Amino acid sequence: MWKHNRTSLLVKRHSSTTRQRLIAKAIKLAPKWMERSREEQREVLARVKRRLAETETKKDEKVIKDAERQASIIDAVISSGGIRKSKKDLDDLMTRENALEYLRAQARYRQFCKGENMNVTGHFKTLYGRLLKQMK
Repeated sequence: MWKHNRTSLLVKRHSSTTRQRLIAKAIKLAPKWMERSREEQREVLARVKRRLAETETKKDEKVIKDAERQASIIDAVISSGGIRKSKKDLDDLMTRENALEYLRAQARYRQFCKGENMNVTGHFKTLYGRLLKQMK
């Protein structure tokens, strides 16, 4: 109780009658100080709980976003004719109109869904070469 309103520090330098008055006043005001301290602690705990809830929702949103991204990548791969596993399949893919988009879809699939180390950016031949290296 005395640490909340710092009465013990004030009492040391006064006479005994003044000490008695100060201590009586401190005892009278102590519940108010303690309640104020409890309110501050409640506010801090409420802020911490709010932040924890926000981080949990952000984690959930990230999981959902990653799942949606993987689904869109898989859809793009399926629209390009499926997963290409050989050089012949890639050469067939290169004869199409949107060959670069299809190559990028294949590279994104390997990078995000399979977890391979794959660079998706670059020109047509560069991306084609990277995909060939990954297939070996």
